[in-house]
Amino acid sequence: MRFLEWHLYTALNAMGWPKPRGIFRRLHVDVLLADIVVELLLKVIVGLGAGRPEVATRLLADTFSGNPWTEESTGILTCDLREEAESLVASHPDMTPWKAIYYDLRLAQYGDNLRWQELFDDRVGLIRAMVAGRAAYWGLTNEHRMQAIFDKEKLNYDANASEAIQYGLGVSSTFPFDSLD
Repeated sequence: MRFLEWHLYTALNAMGWPKPRGIFRRLHVDVLLADIVVELLLKVIVGLGAGRPEVATRLLADTFSGNPWTEESTGILTCDLREEAESLVASHPDMTPWKAIYYDLRLAQYGDNLRWQELFDDRVGLIRAMVAGRAAYWGLTNEHRMQAIFDKEKLNYDANASEAIQYGLGVSSTFPFDSLD
């Protein structure tokens, strides 16, 4: 199981998913929650690309372990990752890079629930691998843009955290990511 799959599996399990549903009590997961977990992980991956390039490079190597890593295959893969990531981020300028990279592939557009087995289907896993690769590569090649992105996120966090605290949610009143260090 690759890093992204492992993280998704363990995070959802820690939140009590999957849950039985329907007449046959098949295990399902709320896709909105699954999308949120993937987006949070993509945020970490973008940050690793920008702040810890050696870790992001290892993540890329692990994610695409089937790649022979020849000069040609590596060039094709990195070109595809770079072009797609840049295109997706440019097409959603109002979103953070990790949300923009995943936005068009979110599971929530297909319904509210998904069978647990389908969440870890090879085809869905391949989509997550490409998204993770794009996020890592975007972070690796856009380190200079990260401080402005985190500053914008801090403003959003401050506004949302204070509102969440009013509702009794356990949210830190200070932004957890002051910098990439």
